[in-house]
Amino acid sequence: PEWTQGGGSDPLPTTDAIKHHGDWTSSGKGDQIILAANRPGSAGNGFRHYRGTGTNSGGGGLKITLPAPLTEMWVRLYMRNGGGLAYSGGNPSYTKDMYWNVGGQFLIFGHQGGAWGLHTIQGSTNIPSSKKFSDTNDGAFHCYEYHVRQSGGGLAEMWIDGVQVLNRAVNLGTAPWAYFGLGENQSNVTTAGYTDYDDIAVSGAGRIGC
Repeated sequence: PEWTQGGGSDPLPTTDAIKHHGDWTSSGKGDQIILAANRPGSAGNGFRHYRGTGTNSGGGGLKITLPAPLTEMWVRLYMRNGGGLAYSGGNPSYTKDMYWNVGGQFLIFGHQGGAWGLHTIQGSTNIPSSKKFSDTNDGAFHCYEYHVRQSGGGLAEMWIDGVQVLNRAVNLGTAPWAYFGLGENQSNVTTAGYTDYDDIAVSGAGRIGC
């Protein structure tokens, strides 16, 4: 259902795995689940995360818990930026769009290391792809997929709109991924705006696809 962040409320009943994450706002704007954030052609509502000017000013985000922790997973989400959102120099130093195991062993999906990619706590390592924010900042939804595996030395792969943009062996640690924050902080916003997320899926069995 539609929901606006405020007063510590959750978007769904207490038995659901989707919770509000923080009570902070972006200049008074709380994050929302609304029809305007929905991807065209998709059913239901989308999630709108507000981003304020400067660094680390934003809405509270969501916390989403998996049914069971995973050490290998495939993730698919659609994302777009709107409301005039702009960064100094055209690209953020970082965004944290999906923040796995917040407060512990972590893995971050977002704009990391100068491009869309991942960041792991293991060695504080950035894992950038070949595509930047400026390549997809056209006001449209784009499909982002990534595959991460802890075994066999570790592996990170990423696709944007079905095209592979990252394939790298990397140490991702041994702590299973159990939950993530959706809509976290970012750097050097020059014009406030928002990021919309929709149709998020996580699989422990194989690639989901766009």
